[in-house]
Amino acid sequence: MRAELAERFSLLVVDEFQDTSPIQLALFVRLHALAGRSTWVGDRKQCIFEYAGADPELMEAVARWARAAGGGAEQLPYNWRSRPELVEGFNALFTAALSRHGYSPDEVRTAPRRAAAPELEALAPFGVWALAVKNQDEAAQAIAEGVRRLLDDAAATPIVDRATGTVRPVQPGDVAVLVATNKEAEQLAAALARRGVQTSIARAGLLATPEGVLCVAALRWLLDPENALAAAEIEALTGFGGQDPDRWLDEWLARAVARETALAAGEAPARPESDGVLARLEPLRAEIQGLSPTEAVDRILATLDLAAICRRWPDPAQRLANLDALRGLAACYEERCLEQREAGTVVGLLRFFEEAAEKVLVRDEEVASDDQHTTVGPDTVTLVTYHRAKGLEWPVVVLASLDRERRRSIFEVSPETDRAAFDPDNPLGGRWIRYLPWPFGPKKAVRLREVAEASPEGRAMAEREERERVRLLYVGFTRARDHLVLAVRTRKEGYDADWLDELCDETGAPLVVLPSPSEIAEGSAVLRLGAEPELLRFPARCWTLSAAEPSIDRDSDRARPWFATVEGEQSRPGYWVAPSRAREEWPDLPPLVPDEVVATGERLPLGSDRRVEWDVVGNVLHAFLAADLPELDATARRERAERLLAAAGLRSLLAPEALLRAGDTLRRWIDERWPTAVWHREVPITAVIPTPNGCRRVEGTIDLLLECNDGVVLIDHKTYPGSRDTWRDRAAEYGPQLAAYSEALRHAGKPVLEHWVSFAVAGGAVRLVRP
Repeated sequence: MRAELAERFSLLVVDEFQDTSPIQLALFVRLHALAGRSTWVGDRKQCIFEYAGADPELMEAVARWARAAGGGAEQLPYNWRSRPELVEGFNALFTAALSRHGYSPDEVRTAPRRAAAPELEALAPFGVWALAVKNQDEAAQAIAEGVRRLLDDAAATPIVDRATGTVRPVQPGDVAVLVATNKEAEQLAAALARRGVQTSIARAGLLATPEGVLCVAALRWLLDPENALAAAEIEALTGFGGQDPDRWLDEWLARAVARETALAAGEAPARPESDGVLARLEPLRAEIQGLSPTEAVDRILATLDLAAICRRWPDPAQRLANLDALRGLAACYEERCLEQREAGTVVGLLRFFEEAAEKVLVRDEEVASDDQHTTVGPDTVTLVTYHRAKGLEWPVVVLASLDRERRRSIFEVSPETDRAAFDPDNPLGGRWIRYLPWPFGPKKAVRLREVAEASPEGRAMAEREERERVRLLYVGFTRARDHLVLAVRTRKEGYDADWLDELCDETGAPLVVLPSPSEIAEGSAVLRLGAEPELLRFPARCWTLSAAEPSIDRDSDRARPWFATVEGEQSRPGYWVAPSRAREEWPDLPPLVPDEVVATGERLPLGSDRRVEWDVVGNVLHAFLAADLPELDATARRERAERLLAAAGLRSLLAPEALLRAGDTLRRWIDERWPTAVWHREVPITAVIPTPNGCRRVEGTIDLLLECNDGVVLIDHKTYPGSRDTWRDRAAEYGPQLAAYSEALRHAGKPVLEHWVSFAVAGGAVRLVRP
């Protein structure tokens, strides 16, 4: 093999060399000997995987070795990424911060090559978000509020489009928030989601998603028809076989009891015949053993029509992308089998899936490797750890987790060496792995820890950790192209920024001095970077943020302006839109107006309505129409009607027969008008819709959605009992509500064919159309 490689290779190129481990270096040195020439590219300031075995000192050792062997080293002196003001700040800060760790000024300092954009002069290069919070959960809420504020006033943050070179307002895809751990990223993603901000986040758990569970369950059931759990998961995730969930569960439990009874009696349990979705899968059973793992996954996705199912679930774009991620995971298994010269089987694929979903400890986090698809686009804010951010860039970067304390301990696996110089002939010589096991479990306050940390080995570990934390901050700072934000928690006196405080000079003096609260309050905030004589002062855009979420009171009749306004200003509409209050909350939404009026049946007989709250009547009627499934027999329907009326105390107003008639009338009218439609009751819907007044988040529940071949029909139930001559005027009052639902559906790619208000008590319906 050596001879063959020597004949084929004439040049070795090693990229990202700063992350090389000693064992990798041993391989590279041998390849260099075969090729005769080599180029090594890296930046030891960005060595951030020392905990995984990388050694930044190896890069300098190889550079000395290369010069001694007649080679050379070239420093790239330019920064083409960031605006000049940011580059000046980075130089002033990290030339001083890294000098105490053995880096020369020439190794750190770069010259800006990007031309200054006059349109960015009004935007401060740096920002400070003072987070008035008490814990990590509140910090996530406060940072999410800052991102929302940033995007709501996009014109105040101009950026240079990398593709076109033009200046434009910031978009969600221009923003990245860097955090220390995946858990913090997930917390922040949840906080941003509550504000209607979509995020791009690398998260594990692909096989725990509904689409992942359904695919795996199908594989397991095809391999073992007796796997009742897999069969139950398949039916539950595909609509309970068209039954009421409670009835479906009762039948499954009854079959389980019958099976256990038969086994206890020594009899073979009867195997129920497959029907519905299981019947569709059944023909694959004979083929499954002859299919490759990726073929088996593809056949299951096609047979279940899982793409169509995902389109009906929340967040369909993410779920459809996850189907590709499932196929990619199966392909990874086949590649591993090829590398290890093993046969790839469906059984082996299931075992591979289990291994991928298993969480393993990486530093101080437990993470799995079954990553979901990461959606990246102009409408998503990127949430990423500092380590994953290396090599990437964004116009606006927010640095979070700046209060993070040191985490590495001497009681960890650590590569060690007692060799002062690098020996190319024996790159692994004098190196070993040190591991001191911690014998006290979760208990931390033990004398042994203090003694170990004070030992020469413990101090050396702390120094390595400090150097790596400084290098990781260097990576974070230098990701920004136009605007860099430091998100720092406040305390009674100053800031809680343990990590940021490690940027200090030889004397321990801080190299980052944040604006004081008084400077922020006076609007004269200045961020100080570096040390004399190269200390630089930058005007900073500072916001004080808290964990308080926007007030969302859907039941109140009071207006909900976002901010108090002064005379002459136009109040800004709220971000949230409840469809039932769309007339007030979304006044610029084009309305729907009454058109066709039809009688659907007779008016329901009403008893005494004294002391009756009509919103309670509406809740009961909505509940019954949602639960009135076609497969229920007359007895079950009546029992449901009686339970609802009794629980609401409405027996004096409505008899059970009245609710049954309302259900029959609705069914008959729909069957006559849309005979092939698929019913979807109580459909929750959430959409973020761009409007002239900024993005608006619509959230509500559609009473009835009929799915037709070329679109959907939207029906809203109302309990108005008035006469037919008043129906048009009454329906017009609900026009904004249906228009809000219609706009949300249109934004989701669902064309709305018709809009109807159904007066279930009065026995009629009114169609609403756009004028």
